Amino acid sequence: MSSSIRTKSLFVAMSVVALLLWSGNAARADDADHTVAKAEALGKAGKDEEAVKLLTAYLATHPKDARALVDRGDSYMDLDRAKDAVRDYSAAISANPDYAYAWSSRCDAYNQLGNYNAALPDCSKALELSPNSGYAARTRAITYDELGDDQAALKDASLAVNIDPNSSQSLAMRCRVLFALGRYDSADQDCLAALAIEPDLYRAQFWHARVAIEQEHWAAADATFSKILAADDRDTSSHYWRAIARMHLGKNDGALSDAGVYVQSHLEDGDGYYLRALIEQQMGRLKDAKDDANLALYRYKVVNDAAGMSRANALLGKLSAAQ
Repeated sequence: MSSSIRTKSLFVAMSVVALLLWSGNAARADDADHTVAKAEALGKAGKDEEAVKLLTAYLATHPKDARALVDRGDSYMDLDRAKDAVRDYSAAISANPDYAYAWSSRCDAYNQLGNYNAALPDCSKALELSPNSGYAARTRAITYDELGDDQAALKDASLAVNIDPNSSQSLAMRCRVLFALGRYDSADQDCLAALAIEPDLYRAQFWHARVAIEQEHWAAADATFSKILAADDRDTSSHYWRAIARMHLGKNDGALSDAGVYVQSHLEDGDGYYLRALIEQQMGRLKDAKDDANLALYRYKVVNDAAGMSRANALLGKLSAAQ
């Protein structure tokens, strides 16, 4: 056999091997894409436990697949396992430092954990990598809001709304920030816009009802907080604010029940005892009102709340005079 024939035969053999290897790699890539896509579909369907199980098996052989790591992190977030989510988002960032969504997602997870100082640089990095990410802007707005920087929070919330005017989450976030700034009419416009898009969005419902409280629209506040509590009766904050609305509407039994739910979950909060004392006073239950006013006064003293102590003492004076 001539050398040219041997060379040609060798080339053909190598080409066949290369084709087989390429086909095998392509099949494996397709399998990987299929597995991750299936996990994503499970997550979207609310089957996060199944998604985590599938992705955990996949990541055992593909530990640096950033997309799969972020997907598992997202499922952990849906399962209220923010610490596990941080671990996965961190691994995804290590595998792909330019993955903007991983940075904003870790920011979100840090927010859930109350670690706002860690969250802030992550969201800033996400916006550096992806300036048009409404998710990153909104999540940083949440961080600034929790850190007490209302103006920075408003700037980011407005950026998120400008990026996607139809994002109910971004509109609701800006509603919350505008509420904190005392801009109640503007806040309610955003909350109502959010509810027009997503009628059951909790954040929009809650701050819409809080605006109603501030504007003394008691019936509207009662109705919205009742809607929230019909979906989740464990929301003690809504029980507290509905108690206030119902007290002003003269629905004393319902108000007292709501205040009791709040007090049982917040035994160290003087405001709960003070509110219940006001309701009991309105019902003519002066002894109970005096007991709760004293408890409120004690709790206010523990945290050195001068304004609270002043309110409680004033109420005690009225109750003593009425007896």
